[in-house]
Amino acid sequence: MERPYIVCHMLQSIDGKISGNFFNFESTLNLALIYQQMAKEYNGDAIVYGSVTLVERYGDSKTLDLTSFSKEIVEKKDFIHHGLEKSWVIAIDPHGEIGWSSEVLKDSRLKNKGVITVVSDSVSADYLAYLQSLNVSYLIGGQANNFNLKEIVKKLRDIFGIEKIMLQGGGVVNGTFLSADLIDEISLIIAPIVGGDQSATLFGNGAYLKAEISPVKYSLTKSEILTDSGIYLNYHKRK
Repeated sequence: MERPYIVCHMLQSIDGKISGNFFNFESTLNLALIYQQMAKEYNGDAIVYGSVTLVERYGDSKTLDLTSFSKEIVEKKDFIHHGLEKSWVIAIDPHGEIGWSSEVLKDSRLKNKGVITVVSDSVSADYLAYLQSLNVSYLIGGQANNFNLKEIVKKLRDIFGIEKIMLQGGGVVNGTFLSADLIDEISLIIAPIVGGDQSATLFGNGAYLKAEISPVKYSLTKSEILTDSGIYLNYHKRK
């Protein structure tokens, strides 16, 4: 395979929500512990998140003071920083919305991990210069609403040696990978809750995926009843 193997590993409600009210229930929190353990057992080289998920976690780039980088001349090409990292967090962030900082990069969830952010060619030069100052690698993914994900994931393998990616939301980034026919396996825990709200669903479209998602066929390879009436389903893409 010329690209990494990609697993979409998610926890959702019965009605397909991946965030929102259903996380307020004890059964969901118990299943979240199983979800986290399963993620570790997959032993992926990288975790992919969308910008919405990471802005909620680490803040918005609008809060950053980029004035000291305003006169920087930065060529719109990939920036690669190689350290001693053996695993990675990959951010799909076409508009440069995530508020990375030296403090954020010390977060326990990023410990011993390198950060790679995938941005569009419309992201400002001062934001790119700022990322370089933090030694945050970035790949230019093309136009914001037309990312070339197949080329991006090939670069992740060729440049960083990433062989297995764990795709963990949100819904838009999941939908974008699905639309590009890049999800090899779906690992899904379903909590016994109907969310009933307008929260994000497992696969959706949005800021950088405007088109409808074409159907992709999968085969069920495992099903298991979990604690608290949860269900685990595992699917592999049909050849």
